[in-house]
Amino acid sequence: MACAFRMFTNPEDPVHVFLLALLGALSDAIDGPLAKWLDQCTVLGKRLDQYADWAFGFALMYTIWFAEGLQWYNWPLIVIIGVYMIIRVKFLAANTTDAARKKTIMQFVGGVMILASPVSALFFIPQEATLLLLLGYGLLWGSLWHLIQSLREYIKNS
Repeated sequence: MACAFRMFTNPEDPVHVFLLALLGALSDAIDGPLAKWLDQCTVLGKRLDQYADWAFGFALMYTIWFAEGLQWYNWPLIVIIGVYMIIRVKFLAANTTDAARKKTIMQFVGGVMILASPVSALFFIPQEATLLLLLGYGLLWGSLWHLIQSLREYIKNS
């Protein structure tokens, strides 16, 4: 949540935003397994994880929009994911489904790759930046199937 908040407040620094996005994605990846390993799983922790994912998802969309602007290849994606996140509020009490986990992983990794693109252009070869951008958007567009599946599962289970 702290990474998401900070990404909103300082979107103009690509290195800073990338590092926050990477830290947020990594912490999201390890918090669940760490809680299970330490036998510290709680209902509150599961809910907080969903809220943190929601906030981090919005932060990723905002920073991608800020970095890239609304382009033909990203504005429909940003709208679709944004609408999904708003609809998902209706199902906040529902447990996360496997499709939603896959969607979240694909979107977080894709978002971090997109945000890594300008950083890569600063420090490495511009072709690597283009490849990161293409792979990131590929993951985001590919996540839409899991997005639809997760909505179906939430509707079916409610």
